[in-house]
Amino acid sequence: MGFLDNLGKTISEVSQTTIKKSVGAANAAKLNLMISDEERKIDKMYEAIGKKYAELHEEDFEPVYAEMMSSIRECKNRIMDYQHSIHKIKGMMTCPCCGKDIAEGGMFCPQCGASVKTEEVPTERICPECGNASSVEETFCPVCGAVLKEEASEETSQDVESEFVD
Repeated sequence: MGFLDNLGKTISEVSQTTIKKSVGAANAAKLNLMISDEERKIDKMYEAIGKKYAELHEEDFEPVYAEMMSSIRECKNRIMDYQHSIHKIKGMMTCPCCGKDIAEGGMFCPQCGASVKTEEVPTERICPECGNASSVEETFCPVCGAVLKEEASEETSQDVESEFVD
């Protein structure tokens, strides 16, 4: 009977060792999942930091970020072009005052009540930095990345000045 007792004892010890290793492996897998979760959280925070930096330093970024910021500008310009195309397809335009979508040809914005001029407006403007002709919808020059600002007409500037002079 000693042989069977030893065999039973050996089987019991092997079973206990196997159970301990299985529990250890399960705990290690659980910890690895927890590590992965924390790494994903860190990556999201890095992404948020990068986005915040890009928003805060759109014009005064460090040279090391120039290529990435230029790519962001290009993407934003393409998005604006795509949105403009969608508006044209749908017969819509954007209110110059509140930015809401309104039917093309409308006289007033139904959201904010602003007057919407329907006269022909220029479709291009010239970049002051490089002289490239760009669409008026573009915020940045696609060639050099310079900010494209709308110029007030001379008449408008004179009208404003005369209001304050009188």
